[in-house]
Amino acid sequence: MHRAVRSRPRFREPPLAEAICEFRFEESDGWNWTVPGRLHERLRDRFPMIEQVAPPTIVVGPPVRSGPMQVERLRFRSVDGGRIVQSGPWLLAVNMLPPYPGWEEFLEMILEIYRLHRDLVGGLAIRRLGLRYINRIDPHGHAVVDLTTVLPDLPSIFGGRAENFYERFDIPYRDPPGTLTFQTGTTGETRRTLMIDLDFWRVDVGNPDIERLADWLRQVHDAIEDAFVRALTSRTCELLGLEREEAAS
Repeated sequence: MHRAVRSRPRFREPPLAEAICEFRFEESDGWNWTVPGRLHERLRDRFPMIEQVAPPTIVVGPPVRSGPMQVERLRFRSVDGGRIVQSGPWLLAVNMLPPYPGWEEFLEMILEIYRLHRDLVGGLAIRRLGLRYINRIDPHGHAVVDLTTVLPDLPSIFGGRAENFYERFDIPYRDPPGTLTFQTGTTGETRRTLMIDLDFWRVDVGNPDIERLADWLRQVHDAIEDAFVRALTSRTCELLGLEREEAAS
């Protein structure tokens, strides 16, 4: 299938902290705890390291003797730790850490892992599908609030500029269908950085074929990319060394 050529942003100082594609499936009889082990058997050569991930817990009152560790999911890591696959009850996630190899390689990895998972469990209906990019930007001495366009002006009654902030917006899209959850704010105490977190998701996806899934992910990636660049001020673009290159969309 022919894909249009578009101008893609490229950064000399890439701000990406993590990219995630997450599938949450409808609960059914198609999943059991043999699935993560069987999936790892097929991925062992490239993802040899395996970790058990416990669910988050909140302790109220005096400490009590803990029992056996509860496992929420299994996590498989590549040798360099930069590529991760997570498998748990009605959950599949593919993570990419820096250095980010580029969208096409990440997409290829997502589709391959999804195919393997589908071969093991059959066509589980997807309840929620999301593609998420988390970015952290070092201000290099500039005020963090000067790095993003997505920051409302504060009323003058506050008597100064914001140093720490957090914002979240849920923005519905028709094409591609879904919702973009846009979060931005300051992180760190001794050294503040700007966090820009973009999570594009949709629910009740059903059981799409690989071509339809890939097409939606490509459109979503383009929407995330455009939203991220629009959220940057000209100063931030200079700090990150923003350039443009022609690439298939």
